[in-house]
Parts: sequence; structure tokens; C-alpha cells
Amino acid sequence: VIEVNDAPTFTPGPDVVVLEDAAAYSQAWATNVSPGPANESTQTVRFEVQVTPPATFPNFFAVAPAIAPDGTLSFTLSQDANGSAIVEVVAIDNGPVGGAVNHVN
Repeated sequence: VIEVNDAPTFTPGPDVVVLEDAAAYSQAWATNVSPGPANESTQTVRFEVQVTPPATFPNFFAVAPAIAPDGTLSFTLSQDANGSAIVEVVAIDNGPVGGAVNHVN
């Protein structure tokens, strides 16, 4: 029997709402980050963040959203940006090449 790389998991935080012209945002967002079961505990998890175009304001972000390994979400809106953006987050572990599984949330 050949083991497979299980998908990493996390609990996504709530939708984020900030005021127009707000300062840079940085708050805990992803929690319960796990690379998988106990036999995968040495794996690390990183996040890829993709903004689904188009946001409702051209150049919506001055600094694009990113999530640190500890689950902290950070971004900076452009001056006068208003409206909304859809952001997709993918957790990726460093499991075996060819057997890596991503978790989308």
C-alpha cells in the first residue's frame, strides 16, 4: 500500500469589511491550519491568494491580499477604493511531489 498525501485544511475567517481609505489591514483570519493527519505533521502549509477579477474598482489593492503561514491576512486598499473583491484562498502543503493535494476554501 502506498500512502497518499492528504489535503491540508484550515478554517476560513469571516468576510472582511474595511472602510474606504482605511490603513493597511492585518488580522488573524485562517485558523486550525493543519498539514493533514499525524503522519504528515512535519509538512508545512502555505497559502496562495487569488483576487478574482474584476474587483469593482480599478487597481482595488495597493498591496494585494496575502496570508502568512500563521493565518494572518494582510492587504492595503488603494486610495479611494470602494466596492468589493472576491478572493480565493488555497492551502498547499509541501508533501511528496506528484502526490501533493491542495485544499481550496
